Amino acid sequence: MIHFLEASNQVLFYYYLLSNLAYLVMLIIALRTSAAHLRHLEKRPAAVDQRITAGASYHPHCARAQRREIDLRSGAEPAGSGLSATRGHRRK
Repeated sequence: MIHFLEASNQVLFYYYLLSNLAYLVMLIIALRTSAAHLRHLEKRPAAVDQRITAGASYHPHCARAQRREIDLRSGAEPAGSGLSATRGHRRK
């Protein structure tokens, strides 16, 4: 019985040793990748950042409001305006 316990102790020791080494290698790779990505972001011009943040404020309901304004300017009834009455809103 003592030989089995010694053998299992050795197996578990090497298993945990290899697992921790593998985790350490993955952590080092992730940190290097993250640092490289941050350096890449710092090198971008400010104009690129402004274009990205300007596009980030787009929401689907904004597009619907823009279509409604375009339809109202042209004199046509907005598409889907009949659906708003079914949602508890009154048409004007």
